Amino acid sequence: MLCGIKEDLKNLHKELTVGGTSLSLRKYVETLQEKYESKVVQDSRCDLRHLTQMTKDDVGSALIPREELEGEMEALKASGDGNCLFNSASILIEGGESANHVLRLLTAAELFMNPQYYAHHPKLTAAKTFSSFSDITLFSLLLSDSGQKEFEKKGSRVDAIQAEAKATWWFKENVVNNTVR
Repeated sequence: MLCGIKEDLKNLHKELTVGGTSLSLRKYVETLQEKYESKVVQDSRCDLRHLTQMTKDDVGSALIPREELEGEMEALKASGDGNCLFNSASILIEGGESANHVLRLLTAAELFMNPQYYAHHPKLTAAKTFSSFSDITLFSLLLSDSGQKEFEKKGSRVDAIQAEAKATWWFKENVVNNTVR
């Protein structure tokens, strides 16, 4: 399955880079979402007992505020290869890091297919009431360099989110190429 993921990631990157919002690109992304969402659901054990056998992260555990969470949480080790978010999510879903590439692909697809939603996410709207930052500043703080450059260039939140979709794959292309063979 890993070879198929690598090819799908490469094709997705090519489509996102060349693409735009054409109907064929949207159909391709929808096909990938269906393919891998069902795979994640099918492979997911949804049984957290396997986590007790995972390697604990003593430094991470020491940073958990014990006053509120005494004994309720333990930090687990995830590879620090630049994919730590996806590695961590993969550990929770399946007990190991092998789904990190699928999760990266699904994240890129989700951002690309629903940029309007993420450009005006309800949590961002709610955060305005608790912050002294402007709406534009709050949005900008959430962007990577790629998204920020696109936002500054076009002033479009949707374009910035689609740049984030591209960056989700592109940022770790070398990691994927070097580890998924």
